[in-house]
Amino acid sequence: MNIKIAGHTRLEEIQQAFASRFPFLKLEFFYDTNKDGKYTANERIIQTQVPVSSVRDSGHDGLFHIDGLMKVADVEKSFTDVFGVYVQVFRKSGNVWLLTTTTDNYSLAELNDLTAEMNEKVETEGEDFENNRDSSRE
Repeated sequence: MNIKIAGHTRLEEIQQAFASRFPFLKLEFFYDTNKDGKYTANERIIQTQVPVSSVRDSGHDGLFHIDGLMKVADVEKSFTDVFGVYVQVFRKSGNVWLLTTTTDNYSLAELNDLTAEMNEKVETEGEDFENNRDSSRE
């Protein structure tokens, strides 16, 4: 997959292109790097309706080729080094998105597939719980 990244490209366009290939992963954009090792500053997440040019001081325009074999950490680093945009990959867990701090060495495909399996298991277990609860009321 190639994502065109230019100054006029809105961050949400990049998010949507990424999500179309990796539906259980999500890119979030940040104003700066994670200097203190804490990933709890939601106020540092950038709203995605803005263009790339409004959030970067340096970097190039160009095509970013992303494939499933790329490691999460490499994708994050490339966004910063080449395009001047700070990103973090999140994975879906039920109805919430979790930062991928301990899985940065996974490939995007591995993490997406693992996350899909985990979400499917949780949904199945939730259905089993609901079915058992409903049958116990009869």
